[in-house]
Amino acid sequence: MSEYVPLETDTCPRLLDVKGEQNIKIKYEKYFKKYNKKYFVIFGIFYIMWIIFYKKSLKGGKLAFIKNNLFKLAVLLIISFIFYSLCLWTIAFMRIRKIVKALLYIFMVISLVGAFYYDHGEHFKFQGMYNFMVFCIFIVIFDTLSLILYRWYVFVGLKKFFKQFSIFASFISFIFFFILRRYENVWGVGFLNKKIDDGENLCKVRRPIPWFDLLPVRQNIWTGSESCERKEIFNAYFDSENENKFTIVECPENLPISYVVLPETRTMNFKERKKFALRQSVNKKLDVSVFNYTEPVALPDVEAVLAKCGEHDKLVVRLAGRRVKPAKEPQPKDKLNILLIYIDAMSRRQFFRSLPKTKKLMEKLHKSGKMHLNQFFRYGVVGYNTYANSLGLFAGVQITKGKRGLPIWEDYRNNGYVSGEADDQCEDWDGRYNHRAKVSFDHELLAPFCLPEYHPRTGFITRLFYIFMSFIYKWDIIE
Repeated sequence: MSEYVPLETDTCPRLLDVKGEQNIKIKYEKYFKKYNKKYFVIFGIFYIMWIIFYKKSLKGGKLAFIKNNLFKLAVLLIISFIFYSLCLWTIAFMRIRKIVKALLYIFMVISLVGAFYYDHGEHFKFQGMYNFMVFCIFIVIFDTLSLILYRWYVFVGLKKFFKQFSIFASFISFIFFFILRRYENVWGVGFLNKKIDDGENLCKVRRPIPWFDLLPVRQNIWTGSESCERKEIFNAYFDSENENKFTIVECPENLPISYVVLPETRTMNFKERKKFALRQSVNKKLDVSVFNYTEPVALPDVEAVLAKCGEHDKLVVRLAGRRVKPAKEPQPKDKLNILLIYIDAMSRRQFFRSLPKTKKLMEKLHKSGKMHLNQFFRYGVVGYNTYANSLGLFAGVQITKGKRGLPIWEDYRNNGYVSGEADDQCEDWDGRYNHRAKVSFDHELLAPFCLPEYHPRTGFITRLFYIFMSFIYKWDIIE
């Protein structure tokens, strides 16, 4: 029987295994540090590019610039969205601890909030609120779709993903194609299967691709453009070289020529001028004011004439001199030429944004010394709507039963000035809001805007906020 000799355990291989694991761990750590360093650099580049392109997409201030560069601004916004999305996906592929990833995602959300507060349209310097809204829609829709596709790819593998996705995309495209074809066929169809009229003298309507009908919720959005070119085939004017006679020239011989003397609205009584009655009063008097034209005709005291040449027409207006004698004597020798501009439902900032050319011209005239520009900085809201606010501005009174104010233009007229009014609505301010029918103007241009050819604004300008609140609080939308 052999002598038992205990085996000695060799600890070196185990030590070698431990050292090998440590070396591998160190190599992995170095690799991940280098890997993450590269991704952090990429993340930083994407983040900076997002900020640059998003800021460039906010450029605005002038409405004309925005209209002319709308496509460019849209491209800049899309590029900024792509870089923001790349930032999110770069974080997702980083080999870092979960808490670090969470902090980076929080940082991206805070950056988005910062973009909102940088500009959200408050000062109208940029169009920030609109851009931010579209940007967030892009993030929610496209990044959600990207995440679904990525999870799909991870779940089934590359080959199956391409196969399944190709079948799904073909099926959806097939359905969308036939839906679009159907909507294209019914786009221009109205009641009784009648279609939009098309002719040489009619406005041209561009037929759009009705992609908006594919949306899950139907929206009232822009669907195309309409262009109308006015063809001037004749001319009409008051001829200063022929005793200011009304003259129509250059009308083709085969077309009938006529003219309509527009009635004086300033001399109508209160019943004729009251709310919703002025339009009917003007159009009733038009029936007896249509004349065939054969030669230049004298129209003393007439200030507005509608000339007609076949189906074409032209509005001709002029000032016919003082119409009302001043109430006070003696008259001042030096009189000012005062033009009071009042645009209802438009703030000062909106005026500067929407009418930059008008603003520039008014400032130019002021600097030239030909006129002095006075701004009503202290004019503010004193009531709920135009009724109360215009009474305060023009007559210095508030809404009180039986109380009427003296309009500022009548005060000037009583002191020797020639007064006149032009309004782009068929509405008499003094009759509707001040409840008077007194002749307080020498010149009043309202009748052209009461014609059937002029499409009036009806009811409120219903903003999205008003519509939304009508559903929340059951308000009635007034028409």
